[in-house]
Amino acid sequence: AVLAGTLYAVALQNNAKFVDVDTDLSVTELDSLRSQTNTIAISSATLGILSGGLYMYSMSTARVSK
Repeated sequence: AVLAGTLYAVALQNNAKFVDVDTDLSVTELDSLRSQTNTIAISSATLGILSGGLYMYSMSTARVSK
């Protein structure tokens, strides 16, 4: 979950570069950055879903001692 959050933060930082209209990046560099940002965001979502699923699984199988 921590890794998913970290990856999401990196994706948001990269996304901010697209909003900056005064950027010195070329179209090719922006396209590469977009592809990298999308990959990071998808990885973040995947890890988030997996960690949530593992958490729910562990909570459903946890046994409380008497």
